[in-house]
Amino acid sequence: AVKGSGDGRISKADAVKIFNASKDAGKITQVEIETLAYVYHKYKWTETAAAWFADQLSKNSTLAK
Repeated sequence: AVKGSGDGRISKADAVKIFNASKDAGKITQVEIETLAYVYHKYKWTETAAAWFADQLSKNSTLAK
């Protein structure tokens, strides 16, 4: 079981789904990075999900430029 499951925070599994669903033709564009950054700051995340999502944003923001 995921610690905090059912408390309204986004889990790592959900974070992966969100990130993958945001791809435009299989790629992350700068627009998606900005949208994902908004989601990251606006919603509550489990600690593991937040760390993973922030890492993905960091890795992909340099690719999107």
